[in-house]
Amino acid sequence: MAKDARIRIASSCGYELWIDGEYVQRGPLRCPPNTFAVDEWPVVIGEGKHPVVLLAQRDGEPSSLYVYQPGRLLVELSARDGSVLLASDKSWRACAIPEWERFTHASDFLAGFSEHWVEKERPWAWPPSSSDTGDWGNAVEIGSPGDFGEKFEERVFPALADTAKPFSKLLNAAQADRLPGKPIDSPRWDGAQFQWRWHKGNWLAARIPIPENDRQPPPSYGYLADKEEHHPWPAHVSGLPATLPAVVPFPLQLTGLKGEDLCLLWDFGGSFAGRYRLAFSCESPGIVDITQGEVLDGESRFSSESSDTFGDRFEALPGRRAWRMLAVRAGRYVQITLRGFKGEVAIDSFCVEEAHYPWVNRPSFECEDEALTRIFHASMRTSELCFDDVGMDCPHRERAAWGFDGWFPAQAIFFGSGDARPWRRAMELQATSFDPNRTAGPLRGGNPADHEDAFPFGSLFYLHEVAHYYRCTGDKALVKDLWPVLRGTLAWYRRFEWQGLLRDVPGRHFYEWTDRIPRPPLDRPYPEWRRANEHLKGPNGSYSDWDSQHSQGSSALTNGLYIRALKAMAELAAAAGDSEFESKIPELISATRQAFRRDLWIEDWRMFADRADDAGPVRELSEIANVYALWADILPKDEALSLIARLRDPARLMIRIQSPYTLHHYVYGLAHYGQYSLAVDLIKWAYLHHLDNGGDTLGERFPVGSSMIHGVNGFIAVWILECCLGLKL
Repeated sequence: MAKDARIRIASSCGYELWIDGEYVQRGPLRCPPNTFAVDEWPVVIGEGKHPVVLLAQRDGEPSSLYVYQPGRLLVELSARDGSVLLASDKSWRACAIPEWERFTHASDFLAGFSEHWVEKERPWAWPPSSSDTGDWGNAVEIGSPGDFGEKFEERVFPALADTAKPFSKLLNAAQADRLPGKPIDSPRWDGAQFQWRWHKGNWLAARIPIPENDRQPPPSYGYLADKEEHHPWPAHVSGLPATLPAVVPFPLQLTGLKGEDLCLLWDFGGSFAGRYRLAFSCESPGIVDITQGEVLDGESRFSSESSDTFGDRFEALPGRRAWRMLAVRAGRYVQITLRGFKGEVAIDSFCVEEAHYPWVNRPSFECEDEALTRIFHASMRTSELCFDDVGMDCPHRERAAWGFDGWFPAQAIFFGSGDARPWRRAMELQATSFDPNRTAGPLRGGNPADHEDAFPFGSLFYLHEVAHYYRCTGDKALVKDLWPVLRGTLAWYRRFEWQGLLRDVPGRHFYEWTDRIPRPPLDRPYPEWRRANEHLKGPNGSYSDWDSQHSQGSSALTNGLYIRALKAMAELAAAAGDSEFESKIPELISATRQAFRRDLWIEDWRMFADRADDAGPVRELSEIANVYALWADILPKDEALSLIARLRDPARLMIRIQSPYTLHHYVYGLAHYGQYSLAVDLIKWAYLHHLDNGGDTLGERFPVGSSMIHGVNGFIAVWILECCLGLKL
């Protein structure tokens, strides 16, 4: 008789759980060093034997998903009454997957590694049958829970919902010749994947040891889409529709192959983020490469500005297999390249398996302004794709829980569903980057993290964000838990106070992406203006952080954000019950605002300078600095409205905002002064160019950027729900 049970898993790295040959769930939540999230999954167990298999992947270096630590796995299966049916011990069997190529190249500086699979003796089959475990050895038992001083935390929100996204149509097919050039020079590290398997009725807490310094020169793959030249599809290969684009039913059977490199370009009809599922068979050995991009050029190839600079590879033997990738990829277009096959290749199925927050009722919005409605839904779709176990900056290139970037997908979930758990955990996770051995200091940029990456911009905004969370949820318990971190963060900044302002604050001061070309406000993003005025940009005129000079002296951006953080700390001090600290904040805010106006205002411009030094305000003008002044509420309302008018004056040339980072402050600042129509116009200026050209998600820069699916853009949906509709949950 079948019985309800639960399985609890703690793992130091990503895993997939399979029972009786069926996929159950994946995990765990990313955690700070030496902390393990305990996943609990309901399962139904019948009489007899039930193979339980875990496929775990551990990279040889830290990534944005998991910090680098020894591979550990802890499993327990129990009945509903709490009785333990099986518990992990050394009788478990384990082995390194021979098909997984350990030495591969990093897909990005944070996201992890390309997947490279090489079939050895037979076609890949997962999960393995009981007859496939002859070369498996006993796992190594390394201790009991708590032996390493580790912490455990319960999973705080439900599993994501998996949805298969099929392709829309086959866009193009061609024969490809690789262009000559240098081997790929991206950094590589050794990674490893492991299988964990219950055997003979027992469970384990075990690991397979990895040589910590076992590194070798990686192979030079050379299978990037931008290193190929395309030619017409060879006439002797049949199986394609007579004309393309076309919807192609599966199986797609290609016959007559003679070892050519053949490219198939697929359109998924919109942005996706998920794991590829490809089932195919072949008569001869060959290689399957998969690359992806977000925009195509005029020749149906990936645009170099929007395609990933890496691919994934499967080296196949004759036979049939179903390739399930572990890593998440994202884009809109996917190129499958068949290399070296002869005879027949049949693609039995191909889709992307997306994993979304499990909405009960997915939020929607519609208004008379059709453009704003489109932008709202693009913002929600972007947030959906940028949420995994936490909000992320983007779902493929980095997948990092960056401070600021990653908080907005969690906010969108809250305002769309009322579920505050993802937002709460984002605040908790960011706080773990505070150095516990110090009483003051900035937070790190991305979390979880075991690297030193002080991020003053994110740290100040974090104080503002915790107050926003508290204002929306009333969660005093979290504020009290975080209060030492919040106070310590602010104390670090106060070390740099000088004559009322913060001055020469060290660290990475990211505020905005900009090419530093002065321009007027335009109705659309400015490709034409940029091309015509390249000569205007200075030596730092490429897209980069807005910090090369502006962290020196007294920065308008840093001090504007500092004032917002001080306002937040007054609210948080009251919630934490620290009345003495609360009483000191109003005077500090007033003094900082006065110093901001005194030192950074340029009277003949009637605007704020980017920064001030010993000689006074430096006569450098940007829209960015003045947006921060508006957001910090420096001016009385009548003067603020006059400043807004000057910012929108087409006769004024200045460095303009070019990304959602400053746009967030601009939109909220305009709303503060009742300028909702202007805020909506600004939102449409930023995003319509991309949406009118086929986009359905929002990116990191205007009009296009390195990621066109970027979590920071969740703030648009949040702003509409919170400020325009007045939604209070």
